[in-house]
Amino acid sequence: MRRTANVLVLMSALSGCENPPPSTAGGLGTGGADAAGSAGTGAPIAGNTAAGAAGTGSGSAPPMGGSAGSAVIPIPMAGASNAGDGGTGGGLVETLPPDFTGTDAGGFKLGEPVMPGGAPPVNEGKCNNLLTGIVRDFRGLPDGHPNFQMDLSGTDYGVREGLVAPALGTDFKPLLAGDGISPVTTGPLDFAEWYVNTTDKNMPFYLTVWLEPTSTGIFTFHSSSFFPLDGAGFNDSSTNNMGDAHNFFFTFELHTTFNYRGGETFTFIGDDDVWIYINGKLAVDIGGVHEESTASVDLDARATDLGIQVGTTYALDVFQAERHTQESNFRIDTSLSFDCSVFVPEPR
Repeated sequence: MRRTANVLVLMSALSGCENPPPSTAGGLGTGGADAAGSAGTGAPIAGNTAAGAAGTGSGSAPPMGGSAGSAVIPIPMAGASNAGDGGTGGGLVETLPPDFTGTDAGGFKLGEPVMPGGAPPVNEGKCNNLLTGIVRDFRGLPDGHPNFQMDLSGTDYGVREGLVAPALGTDFKPLLAGDGISPVTTGPLDFAEWYVNTTDKNMPFYLTVWLEPTSTGIFTFHSSSFFPLDGAGFNDSSTNNMGDAHNFFFTFELHTTFNYRGGETFTFIGDDDVWIYINGKLAVDIGGVHEESTASVDLDARATDLGIQVGTTYALDVFQAERHTQESNFRIDTSLSFDCSVFVPEPR
């Protein structure tokens, strides 16, 4: 990033936590994970059916689990049921887990490399303030990926809305709009490598962030020096604005779900590309290599164009890119009640 901070602020009406998403046949259950792909119970995912044992439909929110042909893999939870009998996990992690790296607020843990056929890590029996995604390390120019540490002129910097299509792709990845050529992108083939495990182009790792509970009911993750891949991946270092060497150039991808209860809003403040999809529709569009920028979403005001209604569970898909020196800051403030993370299997 270019002399800027990457701060994500998510706010909503405080609500109780949910259990991990089970396998569904048109709905998201509120009990334990159902490894057999049977129908779940509880708040439904609108327009969505699992491609597992019970359903064959499709929708903009990703199916959760299922025995065969599933689109996403629920992250397992220690102590949760795998027989569909209604697990009891899903509470809060009140203090920094002992194997996490503490940050200004909250903390993170870099997990194992993502391997073909491998399983996601198991969370601590609790999900909604432990969010696990995939961070992918890249090499920057001149010898690395053409979209990282690009040689940009002054007019090339800045927020560029409309870089990606307004609907999430059928593989639950963003797609470049039009021909995908811009001062900050080099076309769909290069862009497809940002959020897909690609040999010799990126190195993927699981990354879990712990959002610290506060007395106000907000959960916070804040790192003013966010370099989760230091000492890992390609480990090619660049210098930040303080003269310290760090492993820049990475993307972060996170898929989870939340129950829309009414009154929720969220705001993103930060730099470089961030795209957030709700119910498969683009809700935050802060593309490009840019200085600190802000975007807010009032879910009630945008309920119609997002296709959401109170009492229903929807997918939340987050895509971020750290593409330029000199700073890397990351912050999340949220009262949203998330379910456990899910993963899009590779290859797509």
